[in-house]
Amino acid sequence: MSGRKEYPISITNVQWENMNRAVQTARTEARDAAENRRRAEAEARRRIQDMQNLCNEQINGLNRELQNQANRQADALRQAQNDFASRLERQQTAHEQAVREQKAELEQQLRVTRTEIQAEINNINRKMEGERKNQTEIANFWITQAHILLNDIDSKYRHRLFAAGEFDGLNSRLRQAENDVINPANLSQAAIAAAREVCNSAMELRERVIIAEAEWTNIFDIANRSLVESKNRIESLELLEYTIQEDGKDIKVAAEINYWSNGALYEVKNEIENLRGIIDKPDILSIEQLQDMIAQIKHLDNKITDTENTARNNFLASQLRREIGAEMEEKLPGWILNEVLFESDDERKDLHLIFTHINGSDQLSLIIQGGQQGRDSARVVSDFFCNSHRSGDTRDGWIKEITNVIQGFESNARPVCAPEYADSLDGNRATLDVDSIKRGSLAG
Repeated sequence: MSGRKEYPISITNVQWENMNRAVQTARTEARDAAENRRRAEAEARRRIQDMQNLCNEQINGLNRELQNQANRQADALRQAQNDFASRLERQQTAHEQAVREQKAELEQQLRVTRTEIQAEINNINRKMEGERKNQTEIANFWITQAHILLNDIDSKYRHRLFAAGEFDGLNSRLRQAENDVINPANLSQAAIAAAREVCNSAMELRERVIIAEAEWTNIFDIANRSLVESKNRIESLELLEYTIQEDGKDIKVAAEINYWSNGALYEVKNEIENLRGIIDKPDILSIEQLQDMIAQIKHLDNKITDTENTARNNFLASQLRREIGAEMEEKLPGWILNEVLFESDDERKDLHLIFTHINGSDQLSLIIQGGQQGRDSARVVSDFFCNSHRSGDTRDGWIKEITNVIQGFESNARPVCAPEYADSLDGNRATLDVDSIKRGSLAG
């Protein structure tokens, strides 16, 4: 026969009090342990925050140094441009003064020449009158002087460029005067007057052509010198180097102005070469055409300056996007950075960072945009893909962590993912596709 046995148990008052004291002691120790754990956690959070603040201060210092470096380079560029403009203005003023002096000298020579010719004419007239020479000799004198002047004009000056048609007209009138002299029946005071008029007109034409030639030469020299200066500026930009810091050291890198300006430098270079081809054929260029060319060169010189500024800003923006990417990586210790790539493999475009959570499956994408005008103009766009079996608390914690990091960089950053993605636990998969980013299919 079997059955349950009962064993009587009795507890004395002393034993009961001891048990109560043991329970109270255990409760007190549990509270103390909880309080100690809370204090330890608070101290750990304080130390982490201190480390985070120190990291932020160092990163902000690096960003300020990069901006200061950009400002110094911009100041040096503006000073070089001002020096170049001042030097060009001084050269042009000196050249114009030399041309004015040359023009005054030419006018003085012309006055001397007119005086000498007139003196010779007066002497001949007196001789002709004194010796009563016939009218043929007088007419032939005027014709001979006209031939001398016209031959001088035709051999030394580009009269067809400065006085089109006038030379041929005078030649025609001179031939008519010669025919009149050959035919005694036509020889009269009127024929002599015609020959004299041709001579005087040739003299006046010669004076105008000489002055026009001097003015043309001055304007041509300005245009040619400006072209050379612009070409030299482009060549210097093609060889330009920037000094940047890498691992705490100053290194020089090619500025690649044409690349960072999206080909604008070579466009200006081609325009300069086109003008060079035109100015190399000077005999067909009028003064007005040369003046228009000078205006074009000045416009192109401004474009060169704008192109260099654009290229420098794009280069600095790309460097800034890299620094921001490094900052994002440091601030997301729970995520492993797998890919860092520029869209379409083009450093002038957005920088993409693709992370995988330390759990090995969930992914995050950060897109760093802008930066042409400094840190304040850059922004971070983000999205992530979360497996549906993750708990809501886990997912919400990740979203809060990532959003806090982004909003710590820019106050107006959008949340890590749109509300519709948060509800469906389904991020934008396209932002996580490396091949699509390399092809640039995400552009726009």
